[in-house]
Amino acid sequence: SGKQCVIYKSVVEHSVGSFDQWLEECTSTHNHHALNLVGAATSKVGHPGPTLADAAGRVVSHPGCDFGCVTIAERHVKKGNEHQNIMRKQKLGAQWFISQAVYDGAATCKLITDYGDLCKAEGVQPKKIVLTFAPCGRKKTLTFIKWLGVKVPEEVEERIFSVDKEKTTCTDESA
Repeated sequence: SGKQCVIYKSVVEHSVGSFDQWLEECTSTHNHHALNLVGAATSKVGHPGPTLADAAGRVVSHPGCDFGCVTIAERHVKKGNEHQNIMRKQKLGAQWFISQAVYDGAATCKLITDYGDLCKAEGVQPKKIVLTFAPCGRKKTLTFIKWLGVKVPEEVEERIFSVDKEKTTCTDESA
C-alpha cells in the first residue's frame, strides 16, 4: 500500500537466520520500520526462533527500525506482573505497547497505574500504550474474542447485547 503501518511479527516461529532474513526484507524491500514483536505464549516450551530479547536486539541494531510489543491486562489480573513485563520489554528497547482488545476497563486501568508507579519508582519515562478497542455486536464475534483470551466481564456482555434488543424494540415499534 505504501502507507506506514505497524507490522506484527511472532519471533519464535522460525530460525534466527529466517528472522534476520525477514527483518532485512521487511525493511529494505517493503520499507517497514515499525514492528510489533510477539514472543512465545510460554517460556516453558522450546521454539526454533529467537527469544523476544534476541529479536529485540536484532531490531534495535537494524538502522532506522523501532519496535513495540503487546500488553495484555488479563495477564496482569491473573499474575499481577504485566507492568514488570512492560518494563522488561522497555529495557530491551520497546518504544510503545499495543494492548489486546479492551473490554475490562478496570483491569486496564490497574495495569496502566501499576506501570506508571513502576516507572516513577525506577525514574524512567513511561512509553506509550495504545489501547485497542474492537467493536462487537454479534454473539459469534464475542465467542471468537473470548477464544482469543480477551476477558469480557459479564456486565459488559449484557450491555452489548441489551443495546441490540433496545434497537430491535425501537425499530419494531416504529415500523
